[in-house]
Amino acid sequence: MSEKTVAELKNVSIYYKLYGRPEDRLKETLHPLRKKYHRKFFALRDISLEVKKHTVLGIIGRNGAGKSSLLKIIAGVLTPSSGRVLVNGKISALLELGAGLNPELSGIENIHFYGSVLGFSREEMSKKVDEIAAFADLGDFINQPLKTYSSGMKARLAFAVSVNVEPDILIVDEVMAVGDVPFQIKCFARMRKMIDRGVTVFFVSHAIDSIRNFCDKAVYLHQGRIVASGQCKSVCDLYQSDCRKAQGLLPSPERPSGNIPVRQVPRSEKDFRVRNTSFEKNAMLQREGAGSAVFMDFYLSDQSGAVVQQIEFDQQVMVNTLIRFEEDITCVLHVGLDIKSLQGVRVANYVDPHFDQENTYHKGQIIRLSFPASFPLAAGKYYISAGMFSFRPGGRFVDGTIDYSNAVLMDLVEYSYHFSVLVYNKLPLRGPVTFHVKYDLQI
Repeated sequence: MSEKTVAELKNVSIYYKLYGRPEDRLKETLHPLRKKYHRKFFALRDISLEVKKHTVLGIIGRNGAGKSSLLKIIAGVLTPSSGRVLVNGKISALLELGAGLNPELSGIENIHFYGSVLGFSREEMSKKVDEIAAFADLGDFINQPLKTYSSGMKARLAFAVSVNVEPDILIVDEVMAVGDVPFQIKCFARMRKMIDRGVTVFFVSHAIDSIRNFCDKAVYLHQGRIVASGQCKSVCDLYQSDCRKAQGLLPSPERPSGNIPVRQVPRSEKDFRVRNTSFEKNAMLQREGAGSAVFMDFYLSDQSGAVVQQIEFDQQVMVNTLIRFEEDITCVLHVGLDIKSLQGVRVANYVDPHFDQENTYHKGQIIRLSFPASFPLAAGKYYISAGMFSFRPGGRFVDGTIDYSNAVLMDLVEYSYHFSVLVYNKLPLRGPVTFHVKYDLQI
């Protein structure tokens, strides 16, 4: 195995003995002629794979394809029935919810326990406890027994420990699916930093968009065999094509025609209340800007003014912001949105074109700035990074176009809001964004 290789598998197979009846196991053990009462079930068969350093490898396939078995063999949890496995580097594995954790111990005690499993001394883990506890964000539950935790809380603790022990290889098997969206965003952001440092990642997920956006290589497993491996896009395309063939063509659900009418938000005092109660907490994760004005609230609403976090393809909604000015300022105020996947990949952006009037704002003043928008996005989960910038008087236009180099960034909140787009099969959506095109045909 070369120095650039972190994992190499040669003709690896693993099988389990399946017995028709419970007593058959005993019969096979005691039979004088060693008669076989079992049949072999191969979870993996003849797997050969080489993974280089700094690779982000996505492993895809339907349930029972052998994805988890492959990760467990690489992690050293399972021993293959045949073949050879070579791994070079310190491994941190998130294989099953709660794996490596003791339900009777508290969160803090489990941090030390899990660290010892990974080969760290108690003194070494004591230096990491505060950082791990802060990332897990469990509050007072960090001192409570693990058996009192929800599934999401267990995932938080396990992931926090795994990414803070500085591994060479990180193995993630679908456990983040039980976490809430803000935590998933934080996890992908941390894994991005680890990848930048040279960590190799093995990533299993049924969310193909996550594989496409996060991985550079992919392996497609089916019934324990490798169907395809290579560049992520081509492997994912093949897998999705096979899934569509297996399922057949499904009828497209009906969708209401036309855009939803937008209700203008009245500027009454009662509208200055915060509607997105998690905004302040999410803003603390990553925020920057001059601070002359700051976001107090950010959310999407439907035609009735209700806060929405699930929208249909291309549905028209209202973008609502609550802004407080920290100093007197005269400017043209703009709000820009970056729409990103949970993996932090920018799929679209939007700069509000409506608020082009120069205004004077005073220190302590609070305004609600709202505007209509629609998001022609493929089904999936997204988050919005909201930025607010201003143009000083006379500094907005250069040769009749907006010069953003003259803009002053007042506030940027990376994790302002998260939402999901529902499945829409009316159109063959192959990419993350669908463009509206009007044709001019001349014959």
